[in-house]
Formats: sequence, structure tokens, C-alpha cells
Amino acid sequence: MKKQYLSVILLIIAILGIVCIKISILQKSAYKSKPIFLRKSLSELDEKKLLPYKVMLKHDIPEDMLAVLGTEEYIHWTLEDTELPIDESGRYISLFVTFYSNYPERPPQVAEVTYSVAGNKILRVRNSTITVPNWNQFESSTQIPVREITVELADRITTIDNQIITYFFVSNGEYYCDRKEVRYPRGRKDSRYGYLSKVEFSFRDSKEMVSEQSLERVEKLCRVLIPILRSEHWPDLEKAGNQ
Repeated sequence: MKKQYLSVILLIIAILGIVCIKISILQKSAYKSKPIFLRKSLSELDEKKLLPYKVMLKHDIPEDMLAVLGTEEYIHWTLEDTELPIDESGRYISLFVTFYSNYPERPPQVAEVTYSVAGNKILRVRNSTITVPNWNQFESSTQIPVREITVELADRITTIDNQIITYFFVSNGEYYCDRKEVRYPRGRKDSRYGYLSKVEFSFRDSKEMVSEQSLERVEKLCRVLIPILRSEHWPDLEKAGNQ
């Protein structure tokens, strides 16, 4: 009886394994899409249009790290908000934007994982939304879901230094803050094309800067940045679909 029971269990496991493999294959084929490229490289982003933000530093990623990143289309800039007092928290923002002409084989890296693996302590993870102006005449604004992570850095110099990281994804014109949702995003099934872009901001400030202030700083920058990316850099799916 035990052998028969064990045989049944093994058979069920084998069937489930085959079903899972078939589902995975069907998902991959259902969501397979053609690559689509930027209208203009991210590195060509017009700094003058970012005002009141000033580009203080442009960071280059080493060649060996680009292979890990999975793309050469990125900008990693340190910005200064010239409207804030010189000593106010949040005046300096790290901006990191990446772009993939098709969905990468590996899921995109997220701060709550990478910082934790590096030995830092994740103090808080929360999802929220920001509002940015729209880039067409039909809607006045767009709600973007974002994920915010507060990290206690393992290599901090003082006990008050934390890092606040906020990010979101853009795929086929839709916004997400969960990489699981990005895996098979809305609209991908009916589209011939698919792309992925990640936008990340970080602040390394004192305890005087609370989460709400960080979100306000991110929203303020996005109200300038996102319309530029959407109108000048990210792919035009409508135009591509008509070709």
C-alpha cells in the first residue's frame, strides 16, 4: 500500500512538473515581443531642460559591471536642486535610469535585495504614488506607483546616516513598482514590441529628512524629468505599431 501511495505521489509530482514546464513555455511564447529602441539615447538628455536641477556629476559604470547591468543605455547622475537652501536635506539627488530594448532574461535588480545582500539593514519598504503632468492633451496628470526603501548603511560614518531609495519601472508606457508585475506587464500580450526602463532616485541624508520629504523631492524631480523621457527618449509604441 505504501509503495502504491508513493508511486501515486511521484506521478502527481511528475505531472505537475510537466504542467509547470508547459505553462512556462506558453508564457514565454505568449509574451515574446520584438525589441524597440530609444528615440534618443539617455546620454543625450538635455541638461538645460532639467532646470531647476543642475547636473553636478556624471558617473560611469565600469565595463565589467555593464555585463551585470545588462545594458549600455543608462544615465547615473548626481543632481542639485538649486531651489533648496544649501544646507537642506534632499538638495542632492542621485538619478539612475536604465533602458532595455526588450525585457531582460533576468529580473531587474531592486534596491531592497541588492542593499540587503551587501550587508545593509532594510529599515522600511513602502509603496506609494506620485503625480506628474501628462504629455498629451487628453489627461492633465498621471499617477505613478513607486517603491521607497529606507536603508541603514553598514559602512555609515555616523549613526544618523541612512539612505532613502525610490524606484519604479516603465514598460510599454505603463508604470509599475513591483518587478513581479513587470515580468508580464499589462499590454505586452497584445503588443509586437516590449521595452523596460527603470528609474531610481536615492538620497543619503541625515535623520532630519523623513520619508514624506523624500517622496516630495522625487515627485518634484519627476514632474520635470518624466515628460522629457516620455516625449524625447522612451520609444513611441504608437508610431512603431503603424510602421
